[in-house]
Amino acid sequence: MRRLIALLVLAAVVFPISGQSADGTCTVGAPTSISPSVPALVQTIDCTASADNASFPSTTVTTTKVFGRYLVQVSTNPGAGAAAPTAAYDITLTDSDGLDNALGLLADRSATATERVSIANTTIVYPVVLGNYTLAITNNLVNSAAVQIKLIYMAQ
Repeated sequence: MRRLIALLVLAAVVFPISGQSADGTCTVGAPTSISPSVPALVQTIDCTASADNASFPSTTVTTTKVFGRYLVQVSTNPGAGAAAPTAAYDITLTDSDGLDNALGLLADRSATATERVSIANTTIVYPVVLGNYTLAITNNLVNSAAVQIKLIYMAQ
C-alpha cells in the first residue's frame, strides 16, 4: 500500500494534472540604437497572455542602459502575429515610487491598430528614467493574446 501511495505521489509530481493555469510571458529586450545619427534607443517588449486566464504577468523592465534618459514615446502593436488583446486594454509603466511613467497615456489601447504616444503633458515634460519599471497589462479577456511594446528613450 505504501508503494502504491509513493508511486501516485511521484506520478503527480512528474506528470502534473493538465488544466493548471499556464502563466503568460513577457520578454524584455535590451535597449538598442535606432540609428547612428539619432540619439535614441528603443527597447522592445513582447508579451503573450496566459492561455488559461488571459492575464499578462507583471514584468520588470530593466532600465540600466537608459538611466538618466527621457522616456519620450511608447508604441503598441496588438496581436503582433497572434491573437489581439481585448479592445481598451491598459498598460502602465510604474517606477519604484508607484508612479506611472506613461502618465496614464497607455490606457484604452486599440485591439486592431498599432498606436504611438508621446509621453509628455503640460505639467511634466518627459519622465526621466531613474530606475527599473514594472510593466502591467490589464483589462484583457483574450487567452494567448499578444502585444509588442516599444519604449523609445532620448538622451538629455
